[in-house]
Formats: sequence, C-alpha cells, structure tokens
Amino acid sequence: MEYRRRRRRPNAGRQRNTLLGAAICILLVSAAVVYLVGISDAGTWLAEHVVAPVFRTLGVGGTAEEGTDAQESAAGQTGARLLELPELRCYALQMGVYASETNAEKQAVELQSVGAGGYILQEEDRYRVLAAAYATEDDLQQVRTQLSDEGLDSAGHVIASLPCRLVVTGTESQVETLSAVLDGLVGLQGQLTELAIEFDREQLAVEAGKSSLAALVRTVEGYLADVAAVSTEQPVLACLSDCCRSILAQFEKADALPEDDRAAFTAYLKYTCIHCAEAYCDFCDTVAALGGTDSA
Repeated sequence: MEYRRRRRRPNAGRQRNTLLGAAICILLVSAAVVYLVGISDAGTWLAEHVVAPVFRTLGVGGTAEEGTDAQESAAGQTGARLLELPELRCYALQMGVYASETNAEKQAVELQSVGAGGYILQEEDRYRVLAAAYATEDDLQQVRTQLSDEGLDSAGHVIASLPCRLVVTGTESQVETLSAVLDGLVGLQGQLTELAIEFDREQLAVEAGKSSLAALVRTVEGYLADVAAVSTEQPVLACLSDCCRSILAQFEKADALPEDDRAAFTAYLKYTCIHCAEAYCDFCDTVAALGGTDSA
C-alpha cells in the first residue's frame, strides 16, 4: 500500500529578504559617501576604505582580474547552487475508485491474478486501483480502447511530480552527481514501463525478466552510493537515499516470485513501475515541504 504526502510549494521569501537587505545596505552606504564627498576630503578615504569593501562583500564590483579568479576557483569550492528537480509524469490505467479499502484490495488481488499491477493509491478517503502505467497519454488511450471493446470500464490517472527547485550547498562536482541521480530515477520509471511491455509482448520467461531487472538493481545501488558519497546527513539528501532504498526494497521482492508464474511476474513489474513513480513523487513532496534548501 502506498500513501501520498500533501504537497506544498517551496517558499522563496527567505531569498527575497536577503536580496532586499543587500540592496538597502548599498543605498545607505552610497548616500553617506555622496554627502561626505561634498563637504570634506574624508569622502575620498571612505570611498576607498569603506564603500569598496562593502560592495566586494556583497558581490558587486571588483576588478576584472578578481572576478576571473573567483570564477575559476568557484568550480572546486563549496557554494550555493540551484538545482531544478526533473519532472516525472506518467499515465496510469485506473480500474476502480473505492471508499472502502477492503473493496479496493479485493479488486487489486483480482487484477494481479491476471497479470495487472493492482496498485492501490490512497488519496485522503479514496482508494484508486491502478493496473499499469504508460509513458504517454496515447499509449494509455490505446489500452483503454481495447478494454472498452471487451466491455471493461477504465479511466486514466496522471501521476506527476511536484515542480520544485533545490538549493544545494556543495561543489560543482557534487551537484552534478546529485543531478545525474535525479535524472536517473525519473528515467528508471520509463525503463520499467518498457520492460513490462517487452515481457508481455515477447512472452519472455520469468528468468529473463529477473535478469533484466537485476541490471536496474545495480543501477539504483549506484545511485545510492553516489548520494552517500556526497552526504546523507542533510534532510533532503537523507530523503533521497530513502527513495532509492524504497525502490531497491521493491526490486528485492522479485526473488521470491516463482519461475513458472508469468502472470505473477508481469503483475509485479507493473506494480513496481507505479511504485517507483510514486517514490520519486513523494521525494519531490518532501523537498517542497522542507523549503527546497539543503547542503551537500
């Protein structure tokens, strides 16, 4: 059973306040110097020894040579960098919506017995039962049309991550590593979708499906190691590690599936595909709730 967190948009108030304070400081110092320059020689001394240092502290002005040196050293130094989380969006096949969890679980079991995902998504007091997820709305509609021809009702449900940005304090290399992990997690959901379709279309053996899944396991283990190498002490990065572990835990369930039960394995693949999408969406919810700031 999966549960979705409430989503809140990041608050940019703190950044705006900082910039406003810097601007006010500049105006006050500038006004004081203009006044003193007009009444005494003290203005020259203040301009050289007070105003210039203040502007340099705020990141304004400085010689071209100083600016070049700062840019060259920034790549290897720790600093705040803005990281926009990649968007995840997929289209789920919904077979029912229930007010009763018991009724939802009953339909989920029935769907899994015929090779569908049977994923239960709780949203407040409703329980959605999802059979599979697709990369495009057209793919979803094709399946819905086939089901309609067979006399089965269905609906579409969009699973999408919350758009948000993460301010990461770390080196450029560390931020690039985190960006690669996030892109990889979004791409993972698409790979699982393709694997589930290939498994059904090519009538692959369960052993072959497990072999393909094993490659994805190694990929996610690599993501977890990359995050740990940067840091897992900060709240957002700890949640990113939890996201990777949640996906790995779902992957490990494949080992218990019998080799001669194709229906069970294809149901597992479709369920896992939705699980991975939800795990990433939950991570994005956490980033938004924490205000979108973290350190690497």
